[in-house]
Amino acid sequence: MRARSFDRVTSWLGGYSGEGKYLGGSYEAQIEILYSKWGKWAKEYNRKLIPFVTPEFDNRYVRWGCPNCTPLNRFPQLFEKRVNIALMYTCPPRVILIGTWNDFFESTALEPAREYGFTYLEILRKVLEGYGTSEKS
Repeated sequence: MRARSFDRVTSWLGGYSGEGKYLGGSYEAQIEILYSKWGKWAKEYNRKLIPFVTPEFDNRYVRWGCPNCTPLNRFPQLFEKRVNIALMYTCPPRVILIGTWNDFFESTALEPAREYGFTYLEILRKVLEGYGTSEKS
């Protein structure tokens, strides 16, 4: 397996499916399944898993995109769940990959916008602060 050549592994978009079909019936269930399996593999081979987190993905309207693909929807509760899932499968040092901060073309931006203000940055801060606190206890 090629992954053994690297000290860290990740998955861009956590296995996003343009068909909208996911293991376990939802994107969130799928990333939990995949990160659980990848986390076990990484531990077995002394590697690190860096889970990928995104608030949304929709490339239907860009030249390089897929006009008939099913978008990964943006909801604050889903983003919070995705971040929590990702954090469950990290190991020291705790690292997650945020994709992306400002890609408005594919709807993956976390930067403030008129539609949702600072909501996604606030969610990220809240979860990370809470996670740090719970680890210390």
